[in-house]
Amino acid sequence: MSRLPRLLLAFTLLAACSDDVQPGPDAALPDGKPRAEARPPDAGGEKEVKDMAREQRPVDGKPGDLPPGPDQSKQDLPPGSGPLRVMTLNLHCLHDLPDKRAQGIALQIQKRDPDAVALQEICETVGAGGSDNMGGKLVAALKSVTGKDWQWSFAKTHVSWKTSTFPGYDEGIGVLAPKGSVLASGEQLLYQAKDFPRKVAWSKVSTPRGAFYLYSTHLTISSDWTERVKQVESILTVVNTHLPDQLPQIVAGDFNDKDWSGPLQTMKAGPPAFTDAWAAKNPGLPGDTIGCPNPSGRIDYIMVRTAALKSLAKVEQLDAQYQGTCLSDHIGLFAEFFQS
Repeated sequence: MSRLPRLLLAFTLLAACSDDVQPGPDAALPDGKPRAEARPPDAGGEKEVKDMAREQRPVDGKPGDLPPGPDQSKQDLPPGSGPLRVMTLNLHCLHDLPDKRAQGIALQIQKRDPDAVALQEICETVGAGGSDNMGGKLVAALKSVTGKDWQWSFAKTHVSWKTSTFPGYDEGIGVLAPKGSVLASGEQLLYQAKDFPRKVAWSKVSTPRGAFYLYSTHLTISSDWTERVKQVESILTVVNTHLPDQLPQIVAGDFNDKDWSGPLQTMKAGPPAFTDAWAAKNPGLPGDTIGCPNPSGRIDYIMVRTAALKSLAKVEQLDAQYQGTCLSDHIGLFAEFFQS
């Protein structure tokens, strides 16, 4: 059975960033542990760029051979009667065989059939006109694997991995969803930390089981955790503007901090209050997400607005590897939940 037709509305916001040379990207965890991340030769730091416009880029891949699709029985349930399904994954920019990784990620998406995916570290080479955008690679792979068209939003934040011989990557965040399912979308700059701009990108997604808001974010790696607290407060401000819709709201992404930290405690307390899906469904399990194939530390989260959460049906990690290659330097998450 195919999904019901949906409407798409996307609008563009502009963000202005400074020209100061900034620290390197997410090189270490707040407790000093190194991030397992590749970099081009002589990569020395990241430089902010000005007037980065947000882009909505539907890209079609080649159909290819279509393996059996996900269970479609859930598609015919009346609104509110079935679970909503979301994923989050840091894409690890364009490092380490991006085309192969896109294929593996597409297979993970096919396997779990999410309604939308929060993406971080969506990258494209500066000056390439988006031709190698990692979101585009993923959408093309999804077309080949699922036979369906997908779309992704791209909220640029900064230039990463720039060197004397390499122009760097335009890096950002966004939301991936089946084409036509996004009713509205936008982005907002967060509190400006000492490194470079961070944002929250959101989409209002329609499904046969009801609509919901998904917010994707990637918080600062600053050693000052209070800056992440202020960025979480910025996210909650955006969330509160959508509360009148009385829809489920999910904030997901790379928080660059532990579950007991100030930023996560602020997220849980609100207002509005949010529930850490992994901890609620898998109490006592570490759920480490940073590093592959042996992660150490949980810094990626799916947070569901508590008042909209009836029950969690499933919260699990994505497979770490595809044919011997890590899908990312992060382990992705999937959650299936019933709304109240």
